[in-house]
Amino acid sequence: MTGASHISRSPVPEPASFSSGNRPFTAISDVIPIVLRMLAALPTPKTSLIGRERHAAKDAGLLWNPDVRMLTLTGLGAVGISRLALRVACVLAAQ
Repeated sequence: MTGASHISRSPVPEPASFSSGNRPFTAISDVIPIVLRMLAALPTPKTSLIGRERHAAKDAGLLWNPDVRMLTLTGLGAVGISRLALRVACVLAAQ
């Protein structure tokens, strides 16, 4: 037999098992100092972000919503998604 026929794979757990209480709940007050240290360590952009301030403000606003647990920024390569993400982080750090 060749290749993939010998690969043994365990079943993928159901999504409910990821949040079934295996980890203790962490209060937001425990997380804030960690996040503040991370935001303080953000790199300083060498150039300005042109034409994306509206997007940065909108994305930062979404992240302040307690119902939004994660925000995914997508786009083609070299269109500035990483720079936008950095700007969003800077906006959040300033608030």
